[in-house]
Amino acid sequence: MPPQQSPPSIQNLDFILQAEQPKPRRFGSGDSKTKRILFVAVVGVVLVILAFVFLSLMQRSSRSGSAELIDLAAYQTELARIIDIGVKNSPDSGVQGIAQTGSLTLVSDLIRTRKIIDSKSVRLGKNDLGKYQTKSIDTDLDVAKTANNFDAVFTKLVDEKLGDYELKLASTYAAQNDIKIRNTLRNFNAHAELLPFSYSP
Repeated sequence: MPPQQSPPSIQNLDFILQAEQPKPRRFGSGDSKTKRILFVAVVGVVLVILAFVFLSLMQRSSRSGSAELIDLAAYQTELARIIDIGVKNSPDSGVQGIAQTGSLTLVSDLIRTRKIIDSKSVRLGKNDLGKYQTKSIDTDLDVAKTANNFDAVFTKLVDEKLGDYELKLASTYAAQNDIKIRNTLRNFNAHAELLPFSYSP
C-alpha cells in the first residue's frame, strides 16, 4: 500500500489568495506620456468634428426655403409697386382707397418677409427684388390712363397678380420648416384674400 499523502494545508495556498492581482488598465492610461497626449488629441479632434457637423446641420436647416422667400419678396415688391401706380393715377377715389390699403398691407408684409430673410443670414443680391419688374405693365397702364379706362385695366391687372401672389405664397409655405415662418405666411395669405379689387365700371 502506497503511503498516504496528507492534503495540502490552507497555509500552503496563501500565496494564491494573497498575491497582488494586477489592476485592469484603462485605455489611454499607461506609463507613456505620448500615449496620453495622443489620446487627448484624438478625443479633441473627434469633438471638433462633431461640433462642426452639428453647426453645419443647424445652418443648413435655418437656410432652407430661403430662395422661395427671396422670390416672394421680389413678387411683393413688384405687386406693391403696381398698386402704388393705382394710388397715384386712379381717377376714382374708391379705387384709390383700396389701392392705398393694398399698398400699405403689401409693404408691411414685405418688411416682415425681409426680416425673415435677414434672420436666416441670407444676403439679398443687388437685383433680387427687381426680378419681376416689367416695363410693359407701366406702358399698359399709361395707355389705359390716356384712353380713360385706367381703373378697369388696373383692377384687372392687380386681381391677376394677386392670384399669382397667392400661388407664390403657397409654394413658399410648402418650402418652410419653421412653424413661425409658416404662420407668418398664413397671415400673408389672409391679407391677400382681402385685397382683390373686382372693379365694376
